[in-house]
Amino acid sequence: MTRRARVFTDIVVILLGCRLAAGVAIGLGAFQGRNFTPITDQMLLTPDPADWPNWRRTLDGWGYSPLKQINKQNVHQLQLAWSWGLKPGLSQPTPLVANGTMYVPSPGGGAQALDAATGDLLWEYAATSADGAPRTSPMRNLAIYGDNVYVATADAHLVALNARTGAVAWDHRVADSKLGYTYSSGPIVVKGLVVAGVTGCQRYKNDVCFISAHDARTGREVWRTPTIARPGEPGGDSWGELPLMFRAGGGAWIPGSYDPATNLIYWGTAQAKPWTRFARGTDGDALYTNCTLAIDPATGRRNVGCRRLSLRNRYETGTNVTAPSDLKRIYTASVARGERLPITFTVGAHPLDFFAATTRQGGDELALIATFRGEPAPVVKSLTNDILVPADAEMTLEGYLDERGYAEPEGPYGEYMGYYGAIHMDPVFHCTAITMRRDALHHTLLHGSARVLDQTDSAVISAMRTEAEAMKILKVTVREPVAVYLRSMSGGDNTLRVSIKQRALGEAKAAIAALFGGIMRLKHIYVFDEDIDIHDDRQIDWALGTRFQADQDLMVLQGMRGMTMDPSLNGRRTGAKAGFDCTKPFGRDGEIPLTKSAAKLFEGPARFQTVEQALASAPMFYADIIEAIGSNDGREIAIALDELRHAGRLGRDRDGRYHLVRSQPGVTAIIGKLYPDPNEGT
Repeated sequence: MTRRARVFTDIVVILLGCRLAAGVAIGLGAFQGRNFTPITDQMLLTPDPADWPNWRRTLDGWGYSPLKQINKQNVHQLQLAWSWGLKPGLSQPTPLVANGTMYVPSPGGGAQALDAATGDLLWEYAATSADGAPRTSPMRNLAIYGDNVYVATADAHLVALNARTGAVAWDHRVADSKLGYTYSSGPIVVKGLVVAGVTGCQRYKNDVCFISAHDARTGREVWRTPTIARPGEPGGDSWGELPLMFRAGGGAWIPGSYDPATNLIYWGTAQAKPWTRFARGTDGDALYTNCTLAIDPATGRRNVGCRRLSLRNRYETGTNVTAPSDLKRIYTASVARGERLPITFTVGAHPLDFFAATTRQGGDELALIATFRGEPAPVVKSLTNDILVPADAEMTLEGYLDERGYAEPEGPYGEYMGYYGAIHMDPVFHCTAITMRRDALHHTLLHGSARVLDQTDSAVISAMRTEAEAMKILKVTVREPVAVYLRSMSGGDNTLRVSIKQRALGEAKAAIAALFGGIMRLKHIYVFDEDIDIHDDRQIDWALGTRFQADQDLMVLQGMRGMTMDPSLNGRRTGAKAGFDCTKPFGRDGEIPLTKSAAKLFEGPARFQTVEQALASAPMFYADIIEAIGSNDGREIAIALDELRHAGRLGRDRDGRYHLVRSQPGVTAIIGKLYPDPNEGT
């Protein structure tokens, strides 16, 4: 190492590549006596002019230093202050500077701490691979927060190092490097979350690249946002019918940025692999490759929901945020940080937007709106915050939920169960702007009216969503689901009717168990055979009365989570759920005691001239013989059958079909064993 006198306070440093001794963590004790102030969120947002605590200095990625001592007039006087050799490998590092210490990333995922004024080594961390081979792949940056420096490694680990000593605070494996996953850039830190994007998805595998956030204190993963839309997910159709195995690319190999004004993380993704649509065999945009993703730091996605507003004054309303939801989680996190939560409400949105807002599905919910519409959804930025909203809404109300938390009473209000919800404490929405169309339509929703729940918007929308979820579950549980029907009048979407064509013993009960396991809202499930129209209450009552026995067909599941506003729970979080197997005994189709009775409709011309000819072709029921010979009322059929009986040529099986067989003259032969007579012994 060489040193020269410094000309300016702003030091010019040259970092040279050379080989140093390797080790897991080398602390030289040189940090002792040095001042260290833990790095806060505010310090990352507005750093001290002398510091460079982020990859691009500030979280919003400006990459600009406010220092002014070096200028156009004196820049030619710069001289070398000190130099330091880097670890061998592909080096593209951006050092961090905080508290007078320079933290330098090493190829493959190491770090060195240097005295920023002298270049003296304070400590070094060298991550080792499983096979002990040196790591030489590029690593572009580190992150610093609190007392730790955060390192990403070539084998897809995130590591927290004590910023004073280099000691490992935690080491978390994020992905399996054997599948090709790796980091080529380090993380950023946003509101206590270490956020990093993996790459290595140019190789085919049955999974995708992603951006993930981790608790800065423990390394625990908080959320994960994929950079490839999987089949069946929003944007998945942009890959056509391409299986997940061949949806490659989308690596997040450059660090992202964070905009505090919008409270969004922005992260770029790489192109799809292969690069050309022709080579991939796709026609769409291959989302979310070659994109910039806007991500909510609290959840990893943008949130859309349905809410009510109760007027308080000209500028304020109450709103309910007590039920479990993404908004509740996001808002409580904002309150814990002492921050307001920007929010924009729309009135008079596209009808399908309500389905997107109430659908429980992972991913970016603003993108889900476009998926439901089946076309790109036009959006516009709010005036007083940076939230994007559908551009075709009739009205928008912009503002924020204040940082006081659950501070004001709200209610009582008619709820989805058809009962009033009691007054409870809720946040206050402060309106900062209202925009609307010239001839705006105010879209009013009916909600929580007890005797007409089946006419309320909330119940109907939720019912359709639940039916879609139920059919998705049934398709992987039973071989042939036929239909689902949710009873909107039941309150809270809790009563579901299902019809299936049973192909295996126990499918009805398997369907009940799977549906209760997959849809928490359900409370009662009825399963019927495919011959029952589950929309017809008369057929439902008939099947329930003739195909259900409580001692063998009733499934009661106890200790199950229920809808929190179900008054029958009496404040409990768990209760009982009931499944009703209203299907016929499996494998007994065609048995006459289990066959629906109904008048036969005769169709087609006569096929035989006599009863004897008809029975010679196959055994037949009486009504089938009438149809086969074209009889008007069947009187001649009875006479002909009686003649066959007296001739000793008539028999009947236990289901009642007539057969041509030898028999005792004048007596009908019985073919096989008859069913037990239910009235015998009465």
